[in-house]
Amino acid sequence: MKDKGWFLLMLLVFVHLLLYTVIIPEGWLQRVLTSERAATYEFLGKGNAQYAEARAADLFTWAFVDTGIQAQSFRTFVPTPEQRANDGAMAEASSPGLFSWVEGRLRAFWTMVYGVTQRVSSGMLWWPFILITLVPFLVDAFVTRKIKKTSFALTSPHMQGLATRAIPLIIIGYFLLLFVPLSVSPIVVPALMVATSALSWVVVAHFVKRG
Repeated sequence: MKDKGWFLLMLLVFVHLLLYTVIIPEGWLQRVLTSERAATYEFLGKGNAQYAEARAADLFTWAFVDTGIQAQSFRTFVPTPEQRANDGAMAEASSPGLFSWVEGRLRAFWTMVYGVTQRVSSGMLWWPFILITLVPFLVDAFVTRKIKKTSFALTSPHMQGLATRAIPLIIIGYFLLLFVPLSVSPIVVPALMVATSALSWVVVAHFVKRG
């Protein structure tokens, strides 16, 4: 069952990448980034949004530009006009718009990668918020469990089981959400944190009273 879950996750990631690299136009992704940027500035404020944006740009530059990975991808799949002219067989085998299409797909792919770094950077701004939400939930859950251990209050292994399974699904869902070619509201991250904290309360509060 666990292996099937990982296979499904990798399949979903592959479908996302396939959509980016084959179907989704670069212009569409640019509009998504512009829409998300405006929503982030409005929701987080100019200072926080600029900080997240600059951090994402630095990360992208460090990981893909300075290392030459981005440039090498274009050199590998999109030969220069001089290379095409020197290779007659390549020129005959390729249709006129083939390399332009490949170049457009590569640009869409790297736009996607940049968008993912932006989403990760914006999401990282909320890490202190998880302490504000998780700690009170856990404290209350431990108190509730302590009361249940000394009373006739019942625990629910069924609810605990559902919550235990839901937390990893939220984490996986957020990971997949990073690749969605649609504008994602900046409120999603804190909402998922609150949901995870609430589910953590269920896991602890409904843990079996004895044993």
